[in-house]
Amino acid sequence: EQATIDSNGIACVDGRMLIAVGTGHNAPVGTNLDVTLTDGTVLKCKVGDIKQNRHTDASNKVCTGNGSIIEFLVETSCMNTKAKQMGDISYAGYFGGITKIVRVG
Repeated sequence: EQATIDSNGIACVDGRMLIAVGTGHNAPVGTNLDVTLTDGTVLKCKVGDIKQNRHTDASNKVCTGNGSIIEFLVETSCMNTKAKQMGDISYAGYFGGITKIVRVG
């Protein structure tokens, strides 16, 4: 299915932001996930890619390189300049850590 790109440069399908997660989440490509941030914001996401185990910790959930739990699939030409420079989507307005990831549907 073809993705659209939102105003922050994030690829979306069916109104859900495409993300990559580690195999420890047991969520194959196409799985819908609601990701809750510390401020209560719920991000409606869909798994679009799986992180390789060699890039994650022993739980296969957290990226050993930068500590990320999810990574957004983005179109860099459409991203907020600071978010692109820093490699961190929080510069586009998504603040806080992840408190919960729930499979939907």
